[in-house]
Amino acid sequence: MAGRKSDFTLTKFDDLFTTQAQRDEEQLSKIRDIPLELIDDFPDHPFKVRDDEDMMQLVEIFILGFTIGLLRILKCCLSWGHV
Repeated sequence: MAGRKSDFTLTKFDDLFTTQAQRDEEQLSKIRDIPLELIDDFPDHPFKVRDDEDMMQLVEIFILGFTIGLLRILKCCLSWGHV
């Protein structure tokens, strides 16, 4: 009896309690590229991004800070002879 193989298989738990459509959906990629114009605002969302003058100033500050940081790194590399 020890050498006898059984072809008896049990249905997986998830297959018992999900539809075929749900199982097919799980196999699809979860990352989707969608056009920005299809994204709507979330009403009463606590984190709002306003496209106004203050936001443009903030973006400029980040760009300036990033550029200055890169220039400092380049200056150090040049002074050490790494470039």
